[in-house]
Amino acid sequence: MDKTLSTGKPVTTSAAPTEGYPAGNAVDGILDTYWDGTPYPQWLQVDLEKVATINEIHLHGYVANRRYYQYTIETSLDGEQWTTVVDESKSMHESTKEGYRHTVKPIRARHVRVKMLKNSANPGVHIRELRVFEADHAGSSPAE
Repeated sequence: MDKTLSTGKPVTTSAAPTEGYPAGNAVDGILDTYWDGTPYPQWLQVDLEKVATINEIHLHGYVANRRYYQYTIETSLDGEQWTTVVDESKSMHESTKEGYRHTVKPIRARHVRVKMLKNSANPGVHIRELRVFEADHAGSSPAE
């Protein structure tokens, strides 16, 4: 299990629970599990339980059928006011086992929210893992 700021932290989502694919799968540190939100758009939010300076976020989507995901990633100190730090709302980059890796300008945040806007393969959106890295520790390559 890979330990990041987001691993094992509380999550909330806009999607109704899908049996076998709960929101907690997105932060369990295991790439073989995933959260399912159907139909898109849906969001998933993690509470880091402390304010941290982050500058790297890895998002792992489901990998099959040459699919791509369109999404944005936002951060917040209070869970009320949000700042968009990643905008992939028009992306057509294929989902890979390495995931989508984003380096962002260092920002202090307690909450990270991924708005999953589209899956090119079907009406569901999926997050295998959301990994949030603290600026002091970012750049280290997590074990797959």
